[in-house]
Amino acid sequence: MIRTGSVLIALCLMLGCASVSNYYPKPVPVGDSSSLQEFRTGTAVAIVNGASDSNSEKRTAPVVTFMSQQLEQRGAEITGGAERKLQLEVVDVKSQTKGTAVVPIISTAAGVKEVCQIVLKAETGDGYVKTETLDAGARTWRNACDQAATAAVVNILNDPKIRTYLAFDE
Repeated sequence: MIRTGSVLIALCLMLGCASVSNYYPKPVPVGDSSSLQEFRTGTAVAIVNGASDSNSEKRTAPVVTFMSQQLEQRGAEITGGAERKLQLEVVDVKSQTKGTAVVPIISTAAGVKEVCQIVLKAETGDGYVKTETLDAGARTWRNACDQAATAAVVNILNDPKIRTYLAFDE
């Protein structure tokens, strides 16, 4: 029994403990140098937390808020009763120390010690599903997870089908 526990602890230390299930990513502001393509929308849209359990719901809530802010800045009216819906769910979040086996090294820049991988699923009201799996690196795993969440939202908003769905009302 003691050997089994020792082996599990050794594996965790060698591979990096991947669970960050109690951390809720907080996307960071999208700056001018962001890869978010500029667009405007004039439609009303409901951004829905599509999480399947309470922990996932808590992880998804900051991403829903961030997505709402990004769409409002581009002219959308965010309202719960909107005909167009965009349902979001943070499906998974994993953090690793740089160089471990689970998440590949994404940067060798000085100071990047932690890597976070986030899986964000978005579904439009007409049934289109886009799932983004993104890695980000930073000095702390929390910052890495926040940056990965931001990158996932940016990639969702850059998707041509999502953009068409959110286009101006005719």
